[in-house]
Amino acid sequence: MFISEKYKYIFIGLRFSASSALSKELIEMYDSEPILHKHANIPYFIKKYPKLEINQNFKFAVLRDPVQIMHTIFNKYLTHAHFVLLIQNIL
Repeated sequence: MFISEKYKYIFIGLRFSASSALSKELIEMYDSEPILHKHANIPYFIKKYPKLEINQNFKFAVLRDPVQIMHTIFNKYLTHAHFVLLIQNIL
């Protein structure tokens, strides 16, 4: 999760949605700083920082097509050597 006091936004990074690339861009170009862990959610943020006014910030995330996410996960499993050997033994 990343926050910018200057531009008044909070970016929530979702898994498998280019959040690393977006986070890097937000830090370099848009005065962002990391807060909490990368994939923290809004309820966790409110619990950790109850005094920060979340409603005064623009909140956004990038949502990727679930089929594309599954394709990415499947390809990651296929390229992992241990998993490839496991699949070969099953087949």
